[in-house]
Amino acid sequence: YRALSFIDGEIKPYTLVDANFSIRPAFLNGVMWSLGVTNLMDKKHQEFVQGSILGRLIMTRLQATF
Repeated sequence: YRALSFIDGEIKPYTLVDANFSIRPAFLNGVMWSLGVTNLMDKKHQEFVQGSILGRLIMTRLQATF
């Protein structure tokens, strides 16, 4: 795929697998813990012309509601 841009270059096609998990433990009233993984298989890829090579990204979140 070749997009029109003022920066000339080509991005190779890629497919990624993402996963997300959240839990609200009953004993922690109003608390939620989440874990998200982008690019689960750690496929090295580039999303922008002249951009960095990207790999897996792991994020966690702790949310309290009161």
